[in-house]
Amino acid sequence: GGAIFDATTDGGADSCVMTIFITPQQSKSGFLESLKRSFTVNKDIVELGNANYKEQFIAAVYVGGSKEAMESSSFVDKASHFVVLPWKLLFALVPPVDYLEGWLCFSVALLMIGFV
Repeated sequence: GGAIFDATTDGGADSCVMTIFITPQQSKSGFLESLKRSFTVNKDIVELGNANYKEQFIAAVYVGGSKEAMESSSFVDKASHFVVLPWKLLFALVPPVDYLEGWLCFSVALLMIGFV
């Protein structure tokens, strides 16, 4: 308490009303510039995506996901790995989230789920 409102403003003596107008930012570039920005490729992200894609397949092939884990795995681990290996390889085809800000991964994963 103790707030005093001005009776001559919006809301009167009992409350205060604030009106906010949100306006869009005026674009200084044209359509071609925005299209060019959309198709600009960051080569570092592509290289990272390629490395992650390769790592997905390596993890799918090895029992436990790595050479070290494969050496210490049990017979049951190895047997179950070889049973599910086709599924692991199929879903390793889903690209990592590094491409197209994750939209390619999302789209391909939905297609794979629909396929299965």
